[in-house]
Amino acid sequence: MDQERERARQIGYEDPINPTYEATSDMYHKNLNYFMQKIIETGIENKKIAIMVATHNEDTVRFTVNK
Repeated sequence: MDQERERARQIGYEDPINPTYEATSDMYHKNLNYFMQKIIETGIENKKIAIMVATHNEDTVRFTVNK
């Protein structure tokens, strides 16, 4: 995180690190929702989009399974 923040400062782009654990989880869930919706829109049987939920966060796993 420190290296990414320093790189952002040096190059001049916004700090890409979420400010809190909760903000990180919210961003992860937002992206999961987006891509799961894209899978539904393109038709699950078409298999054009696939995702892997790679997390150690039990709440995120539960969130995904419940979607």
